[in-house]
Amino acid sequence: MAYQETVVKEFESMGINGNYKCRLIKDMKGNLVIDIREYVESDTYTGFTKKGVRLGWSDLQLLEKIVPEIIEIMDKE
Repeated sequence: MAYQETVVKEFESMGINGNYKCRLIKDMKGNLVIDIREYVESDTYTGFTKKGVRLGWSDLQLLEKIVPEIIEIMDKE
């Protein structure tokens, strides 16, 4: 029996049209990851696309360090 990914928590949609979803997922290896991915609804396809990013624990730790600087720069614009 193959292990399926499990959505642990889904967060508020983001993006210009709210077309990106941020979810905490337990992946096929049992690791918790953050998945931010485009979600589309059309006549021909409804679901997640390949457009997105998946961040593991080490990626999140780095992101946590750099986000304050990013916010500071963006506040000046």
